[in-house]
Amino acid sequence: MNGYQWEELIKNYLPKLEIFRFKMRFSPSIDTDKETQMNEILDSFRTKFWIEEHQWFVRCHWYASDEQYRLDFIDLFTLPYIFKEFLSYTGCILAKSTSSSDEMFWSYDHVNQLCYGSSHFTSSIMSRVRFSNIEHLSLSLPYNEQFLIVIPKLDRLISLFISIKNHKKLQNIPTQLQLLLNRAIHLTMLSFGSWCSTNLESLLMEMSSKTVRKLNFQGYICGKNCRCFDDQQCLQLIQSPLGLQCETLLIKVKTRMCILILVNQMKNLQALNVRCEDDRLTRENDLSTSSTQDELIEWLRECLPVSCMITRDTHRISDIRLWIR
Repeated sequence: MNGYQWEELIKNYLPKLEIFRFKMRFSPSIDTDKETQMNEILDSFRTKFWIEEHQWFVRCHWYASDEQYRLDFIDLFTLPYIFKEFLSYTGCILAKSTSSSDEMFWSYDHVNQLCYGSSHFTSSIMSRVRFSNIEHLSLSLPYNEQFLIVIPKLDRLISLFISIKNHKKLQNIPTQLQLLLNRAIHLTMLSFGSWCSTNLESLLMEMSSKTVRKLNFQGYICGKNCRCFDDQQCLQLIQSPLGLQCETLLIKVKTRMCILILVNQMKNLQALNVRCEDDRLTRENDLSTSSTQDELIEWLRECLPVSCMITRDTHRISDIRLWIR
């Protein structure tokens, strides 16, 4: 729907509407000049109804995501941008708004969830965007200098998901990660995704944070393989600064003995969600097996104190949940 159609709908059916916010995505015509199409879209939102009567302004972003297949798309949204999540993409080639004070609306203060792509904010258009209230951030290391400009503050960040791509250089990773941890003064959860280096455990020995209490390694993969911690790697984690203060842990381990090591030696651990390679129930994929026939659950109950509550997640059968009292 263009501005003319929205105007007619609102006048006819919502005449008392005072607040109107939207975001839309659609595919442009491949047969019309980009500048012409964008102007036509915005002109439909430049009538007296939009500009004078309501002062409702919109912005249009044109993304050229694939030159070969011409997979262009347009994002159209009201200003200021009031949505919690901002989906960023490479290749924003045009951006215009109906506001005469367009510079006022490049700070996206309502956004609290962001997947930051280093290549998404380097263009002359997207480099103007600012996010100051991010609470949940997904980030690939190492990041570029633009990252600290686009996201000038991390004081509201509570969860951070980090990964490293295979082609990335590793020498700046420890410094950059520690800088993030230092700036994120309210960060409580740290999660790991793809990691090209097999030495994440050594890196953890160098990292510290005063606030992180939850660690998630269940998304941790190396190459195409999910990484499972062995006995030695579990001990390294336990002895690391982040492991010493960890209260909630999500992890994949090679053997059931690793579970005992984690429960017995992580002194501050209160909750453990674990996937185990030698879990027979998971290997057999026997969804009909009841908890009383669950060999690994029964073994854990025999080996751990009775104060430890142990269950299997009924929705994700590979996940075993332990509450340590």
